[in-house]
Amino acid sequence: MTAKGRQTARNPFAGDDTPTPSPAETPNTPTPSPAETPSESGTDTPVSSNSAVTLGRWVHYRLSEADVREIEHRRVLARRHNKHSSRWPLGNDVVEGQEYAALVVAVHDGGTVNLRAVLDGEDDWWVTSRSEGDDNGCWHWPERV
Repeated sequence: MTAKGRQTARNPFAGDDTPTPSPAETPNTPTPSPAETPSESGTDTPVSSNSAVTLGRWVHYRLSEADVREIEHRRVLARRHNKHSSRWPLGNDVVEGQEYAALVVAVHDGGTVNLRAVLDGEDDWWVTSRSEGDDNGCWHWPERV
């Protein structure tokens, strides 16, 4: 015990016998904003749109009509080319507005990104220079659960 009646604990990070402060002596930490924590009602709360998108982050990408046409066309060509192989590319049908997890592979000035969308199958879809938004052909942060 110290002279003030508080227990002395060894602080492993101090490298000496510096007392570890009690919870009452520890400064208050800021309360997270609602965008950083799930809501009390239990509903999903999206990650703040103020979060900076950076290389390697996972987002959700919503397919556009043009994306669907290109994916289907690419799959048809691959099947023709590999007519003796039933292996590639196998994948479930794609529909405009469908969302897929996507990895941010490049971040550009102006806020656009390049993404690698992981389709429901053996192939991926690479999209370039896409903006954040709620429309088809845009990406958005996943909702927190």
